[in-house]
Amino acid sequence: MDNPFLRQFMKMRENLHKKQEKPKETKTMSDPTGITIAHIIENKPPTKEVIDYFKLRCEQLNEEALK
Repeated sequence: MDNPFLRQFMKMRENLHKKQEKPKETKTMSDPTGITIAHIIENKPPTKEVIDYFKLRCEQLNEEALK
């Protein structure tokens, strides 16, 4: 019995359990100005980059407070 719906359904079920790979980021995030809070939460960059981001952000906030 050749049922196209059944064949398509079975193919879909086979693909459900395959591990889907995330596309790798080509841009390096070594520059803390390119990092956002969303980037930190989603991509979990190295600790050094997160610390650099927060140091830079603190400096920016201090400069704004002095104005």
